[in-house]
Amino acid sequence: MDFDTKKLKVMGAMRDADLLESFDILQDDDDALCLQSSQQVDESGATCVISVILLPNRAYSLIYYSIAKLSNPAKKDALLNILNDLNENSLLVRYYISSNNCIYGAVNYIGVARTFSSTEFIHILKIGYRDVLESYHTIINSI
Repeated sequence: MDFDTKKLKVMGAMRDADLLESFDILQDDDDALCLQSSQQVDESGATCVISVILLPNRAYSLIYYSIAKLSNPAKKDALLNILNDLNENSLLVRYYISSNNCIYGAVNYIGVARTFSSTEFIHILKIGYRDVLESYHTIINSI
């Protein structure tokens, strides 16, 4: 499957799942397809930014969930312990903190041209988001 077909299939699967309208298209060209959506995660108005990245000639398709930013560096060790615990229990999402103290969840979907399934990819995006929602308060309460 060529890259243009892969992009069309992913966007079609997102449309079928009623997700496409909630995503902004940040880039759609020969170099990448980048989609982003900001979703409210609780009654406080806090959001999770979901990014979908498809690149040509790559087996990996990426999903990132931007969860929060650590504002108190003194809590970093405790946060790392919590993220490690979450990573032990999550089969899909890998949680980490970036060098600028942003907290992310990430999913790397592996599917080469003949095995890539856009429906499965969107299903994984939804399951990953559900995992992030379930872990959200544990993360926020630690920071």
